Order: sequence, then structure tokens, then C-alpha cells
Amino acid sequence: EPGDMLEVRMLDFQFRVPYGVNNSNKGTGVLPDVHEKPYPKVIRFDLARRVALFAPGIEVPLVPFMGIMAVMPPDPLANTRPPGIYGGNMDFNRLTVGARLYLPVHQRGALFYTGDSHAVQ
Repeated sequence: EPGDMLEVRMLDFQFRVPYGVNNSNKGTGVLPDVHEKPYPKVIRFDLARRVALFAPGIEVPLVPFMGIMAVMPPDPLANTRPPGIYGGNMDFNRLTVGARLYLPVHQRGALFYTGDSHAVQ
């Protein structure tokens, strides 16, 4: 109910496929001038060792988390791309296994949703 607090516990993350996709677009990210057109890169995972095989000789430990976790905001028509008091697109890489997130409830039933999964950030 509105006024309640929702506790979200990160218990486990399972990979559905042994790869991820990173997409860079012109004018975005930390190197905005590197690519002239969208540049998708498929990155394979070694799930047994829990690493991303980024490039020859470069392995990155997998630390999965959900980029978006939110309840319905006070205004159901609000733009939820930026994070707010409802949660949202936080991309907070510490919300991984063992973490807890507390979100204030604004609408009946809380209407929790999640998405934008990340293998590592």
C-alpha cells in the first residue's frame, strides 16, 4: 500500500545465454567520438569460470545485476528513464547477490518491475 516500504533481495542471478552484447553509438559513452556508426560487440562468457572473454588475453569477472529496479512512481505517466524516488534506471553495480534495495511504495500493489540486466559494469 502507498506509504509502505518494499524490500527487494538479490538472491541469485542466472544467465540464459553464454554471451552479452555491448553497443556503442556515435556521440555516447565514455568515448563519444570513436565510432561513426553503431558498433555492437558480442562478448562471450565462460560461465563455468564466471568471466567475460572480452578480447584475447582480457577476461573480466562476471558480477551480474539488474540496471532497472523500480516500483510504479507517484505519477503513473512519469518518465522513468532517469532514476527517482521510485528507483528506476539506476545501473548501480552494487545491487548484486546479497544486496537489498528498499523502495517506497507509491501505488497500491507497489507494481515492482525490473530489467536492463548487466553481466558486469
